[in-house]
Amino acid sequence: MNLYHLLVVLHVLAALVWFGHMFFWSLVAGVALKGIEPPEIGQRVREFGLRMGGFGWPSLAVLGITGHLMIRMNEISVHHVVSG
Repeated sequence: MNLYHLLVVLHVLAALVWFGHMFFWSLVAGVALKGIEPPEIGQRVREFGLRMGGFGWPSLAVLGITGHLMIRMNEISVHHVVSG
């Protein structure tokens, strides 16, 4: 496995983690918090955040870094993207 394949694997795994994290917050946490009164929502969001950890932003950073490195390895420039 060369460096490019490793970057692709990391990129796909980071995308899966990011999408999973977003689905959790929109579907599970959103539904769970729907019937709670406003003063208690902040406390529940903090509890969910501590339980789930901070997976969203780090995985988004990995997506950006691996995407940039893969583009650089393939020698793709802005001109290639714009001209099709």
